[in-house]
Formats: sequence, structure tokens, C-alpha cells
Amino acid sequence: MPQLQSTPLHDHNDRGVKSPSRRPMRRRIRKACEPCRHRKVKCDGAHPCELCVGYGYDCIYANGETPTADQLVSFKRKLSPSTVSKLREESSVSSDTQAKDNSEPPGPLYVLSEGCHSPKTGNTRFTRVDSAIAFPRSLGLSLNADEPPILQAFAWNTGTRGEKSEVTRPSLLQNISLHELETFSDIYFTSINPIFNILDREEYCQRADRCWTAQNIEPGFEVVLCGVMALGSLFSRQPFAHEADLIEQARLTLDRTFAHSNVLLCVDFVVGWILRAIYLRSTTNPHVSWMASSMAMHIAESIGLHQEMSDVKVTQKGCVISEKEIEARRRIFWVATSMNRFFSAQYGRTMTVLQNVGCRYPAGTSDDAADDFASIIRRLPFLCDPGDPSFIIILIEGIMNLGKIKITKLPLILLRADSMFTIYRKLRYMGFTLSQTHVEIVLSAINSALDAADALARQYQQWWTIIGVPFHSICVLLALNTTESLNLLYKAMETLQNVTTIFSSHVSREALRTAHYLVKVAEKKRRGDLGSLQRVLNLNANMAASPVAQTPVPERFSELPSFERPTDFDLAFADLLDTTSFANGGTDMTGYTL
Repeated sequence: MPQLQSTPLHDHNDRGVKSPSRRPMRRRIRKACEPCRHRKVKCDGAHPCELCVGYGYDCIYANGETPTADQLVSFKRKLSPSTVSKLREESSVSSDTQAKDNSEPPGPLYVLSEGCHSPKTGNTRFTRVDSAIAFPRSLGLSLNADEPPILQAFAWNTGTRGEKSEVTRPSLLQNISLHELETFSDIYFTSINPIFNILDREEYCQRADRCWTAQNIEPGFEVVLCGVMALGSLFSRQPFAHEADLIEQARLTLDRTFAHSNVLLCVDFVVGWILRAIYLRSTTNPHVSWMASSMAMHIAESIGLHQEMSDVKVTQKGCVISEKEIEARRRIFWVATSMNRFFSAQYGRTMTVLQNVGCRYPAGTSDDAADDFASIIRRLPFLCDPGDPSFIIILIEGIMNLGKIKITKLPLILLRADSMFTIYRKLRYMGFTLSQTHVEIVLSAINSALDAADALARQYQQWWTIIGVPFHSICVLLALNTTESLNLLYKAMETLQNVTTIFSSHVSREALRTAHYLVKVAEKKRRGDLGSLQRVLNLNANMAASPVAQTPVPERFSELPSFERPTDFDLAFADLLDTTSFANGGTDMTGYTL
């Protein structure tokens, strides 16, 4: 299959967006244990230190320099209360190792149970160290147990009911050929993946080749493969005959991430939920696509994608995650976050907000479309905020910021217009009228989006925005109700008709009928307003046509010209308006000084 080089997201600092705080304080320790010295990492000076506790190393100090309990207590007393508070928040305050209650040595707030396979495919569990799940293990570590309890939900319930057995399904490899996989995967990586960049094409092809060679496929990669092929089929002029079967196969496998006791959790399943959300957003009702985007967020939290790997204890010894995979985790998390935020704003639902997000924005290149996708959504305000006057300023700034983004990818041009519509609807609900400057920004975005929709429709790319943006453009143009917006109505309606002709369906025809109806209603209202004005003009016309009773003019004034027509009759107004005497401090006709 053709190869596609993966391009990561752009660094957030180039966009003027600050990343989450990254441990701003550092505490210098004179004595560090040997494992920390060898790995060149910060040691907290405790015995055992937090790194050795987290990774199960033997905490040994050189030359018998193990800090005593009195030294540690003395060190803590020297710290100011504010410093102690900050250090506690960072989980880096040394604990008294001689405490009688066997307290847990301080360390990272989160713990990750990685499978022995690749971090991308291995079964993973993520939780806080203070949770009921992690406490038995942390207690065992604090007691120096040779085999501390595994990260498991001990005593979660009575366990009196047996687990439901999994339904056996035929292998995906039995329903598709390698040629079909290559065909629809190529469409996906050409048209869709560049916008989100959640898959590396070279790695995808290698994994697919291994599956066909061994005739065996992992559940996680199965949902990825189903999503890729289904979206490729959706964007193809000759769709795959078993497209619906692919979606159902992916759904059944994704159910195992939450609906079965034998839960499967890994990065592949987050990607699978993202692909499913994109497909459902393009094919069916808004509820299921919003739920799919929310599930992507929950699974991302379940495996710790929202945290940096440096902030997490990994229970599986010897599990090494490369920098490339760390960057991929960041990219997948922020794409999932952006998608859920946008779908929620459009659907009028609450987005999934995770607590204590520490995941940094991925680094990337300036021409990375996936970074533009996340950048657009980051400029979309939280629309569930209360509608106070200060929030209006935030919304207006959102429109201004969206207008400043330089975008070349056609799908993202549509996405920007859709984002502006989302903000405008909120402002209109709050009773705010856009200024002429802001109206021009919205109209410019609409004009560009209509051209993009027309071009994508001719390329047969079924982005949900190619029908949604022209329709909502008509709605926004009617709501703005300015001369400039009404002049753009014709282009918007023409674009909607063209898209409906290419993608003729009940949904597209219904949108066209509704848009036509709204324009007709607006015209009727306009005609009513014009009728009111016309009645006023008709009244004046009747007054001009009817004879007006005139008072008889005395004979001595009969020779005077009428003021109803131009006249050159001199009434000596110039003499009355002579101001030369005023300028000279002169007198008026009666001799009084002015």
C-alpha cells in the first residue's frame, strides 16, 4: 500500500496557547540515591525515595549516606507553610520513613497498569493512587511486601453472580480481502487522516500485513481497521458492500471497553471510538455521535492519556514507551478532546471535562492540518458558561480569533464557519447584535465555506459539513438580515442545491426544503413590511391628487409670485442678514450698540 508520513500536531506555544503547568518548582537535594543518580532524575532525599517506590528499585545511598528521620524532620521544619503546601500539591514532600502508621511514601498522584505488550495494544488500567483500586498495592509497597497486590478492584462486590461469556464472532479477516483493505485504507489516509493525524500510515500498513500473514488480529487493531475501512468506503464513489458489517463489528468489539466484565482498554480503542464518532457524525443522528465522542474521552482517561507519562507510576516493570508513542498519545488525546468539545457545542450538550489534565499539546509542523483542527476548536468558547455580559466579550473574541486563522484545507474552512455559527447562535440567544466589523468576518467565512463545500462535493468527500454549512449559512444570513447577508443568500442556496443533487437523500432533500421554506417566510415578512411602507406612500399620492381648499387671495397680493415654485422675487433678506456691522462692533438700525 502507498505510504504516508505521519506529521504530528503543531506545538501550542506557536499558537499563543499556554500548556498546562509543568512542575514550576524544584527542590535541590544534597544527597540523592544511586538509582536516581544513575538515571539523572530528581531525588526527593527520602528512603526509599518516590522514584524507587514507584518503579520498585532498591533505594541505596552511596557511602551509607541514608538520611535519618531526624534529618528529614529538620528539613521539613525549615520549609515555609506556603512552600510545604506547593510541594504537597506536587507530591514531592519527603515523608518520615519511621512513621508508626506505615504511611504511603509520597509519589505521583496517578498509577498506570500497563500490559506486557506494546503500550499501544497492551491492556491498560489508570487510576489515582488514593483510589480504592490502588490502595492495597500502595499499602503493600509501603510495607515492603515482596509481592505487593496487583492493581485490581479487590472486594468490589460480593461476586455471587457469574460473568457473562463473550459471544464468539467470525474473524474480520474472513469478510474482507487484502485488496479491499488497501483500496479503502488509501482513501482514508488520503482524505481523512491528514485532518486528524491520529494514525501513522507506515505503522498501520505493517500491522495490517502481520495480521494477514498470521491470520490473526488483535481486538484493538480490529476496531481501528473497521473504522478506517468504513470511512474510506463512505468517501468512495463505489462503497464497500459490507460497510454496515464493518460498523457493527466495530461496535461489538468497542462494547468490550465498557459493557462487559472482561474489559479491553488500550490506545487503539480510543482511536476506534474517534473513528466511530467521525463516521456516525457523517451518517446518523447527533446523539450517537456525541456519545461516541464522549466514550473516546472516558476511555482516554481510563488509560491515562490525559496525563504525561513522566507523572505516572507504571506498575509493569521493563515497560518502555518511546518518544514517538508518547507524542502519539498526546495527539490522540487532544484530537479526542477537540472532537468532543465541538460535537457537544453543536448538539447543545455538556462536553466531557476531565480533571487535572496534564497532557501537553503535541509538537508539530506549521503545515499540519491536525494542528489547525485542534487550534480551531481551542478558539471555541465554552458555550455552557452563564450568559453574563463578560461572557459576550469572550464570544466576540472567539469570532475575531477564528477569523484570523489562516487555513488552506477545505474541510477545515468548513469547520471554521461551523464554529462561527455556533458562537453566533449563542450571541443571538443572549440578544446581542453583531457590529458591522463582526458581520463582515462572518460573511467572509461563509463565502469561503460555500466555495469549499462545492469543491468537496465535486470530489465526493462526504464530510458532514458540506451539507450542514450551506444550510446553516442560509439560517445565519437570514438572521443577520443585512443587505450584504441577503445578497449572499443566492450563493448559499445554490450551493445547497448542488450538494443535494450530488448526495441526494432524505436528509439532504429535507434540508433543502426547510431552507427554501425559511427564505419564503422571510420574503413574506419583507413583503409585509414593504406593504406598510407602500400604504404610506399611497396616502401621500392621494393627497397630491385631491383638490386642496385654498383661502381666497386678496387682490393686492395677486401679483406676488407663489412660493410653491421657484422665484426671483427679492424680499431683501440679504439686508436683514448683513453681518458686517456685527464684525465691526457697529449698531443696528435703531442705534443700539451690539
